Order: sequence, then C-alpha cells, then structure tokens
Amino acid sequence: RCIRLNCSRNTSECWEVNKGDAVVVYGRGPFGGMLFAARAWWLLKVYSIHEVAVLEGGIDKWKEEGGATVQG
Repeated sequence: RCIRLNCSRNTSECWEVNKGDAVVVYGRGPFGGMLFAARAWWLLKVYSIHEVAVLEGGIDKWKEEGGATVQG
C-alpha cells in the first residue's frame, strides 16, 4: 500500500511511502522544528508506517555533526 503525502492539485510533486519503508522525519529552524516532526511521526504511524524515527535536534544539528544525507 502506498501513501501519498504532500499532494495537492496545484503541484505534480508528491512523496510516496510504502509499508516496510524506513522513514526519518526531522525539522529545521527554532527548536529543530520538532513540532512538525512529531506531527509527521504521528501521521505516518496512523497510516501503519511503523519504521518511523524522529531525528533529535533536527537536520541542521545532524549536518553540523557530520551526518550524511541523501535525496530520494
């Protein structure tokens, strides 16, 4: 089952998440955007995506500490 996130009629861009995918959610900005990350974590859990983690400190802290990133 595929869940389509961030879809609207005004854009052709969509994120697809499948059951079994591992997802890391994060925020940026003040407090690392943790309110957004917590909401995204909860929403994915509601849609039965069980492999979800929140990146503590946000993406900016991750990059500052030398963490690798990939797009896709």
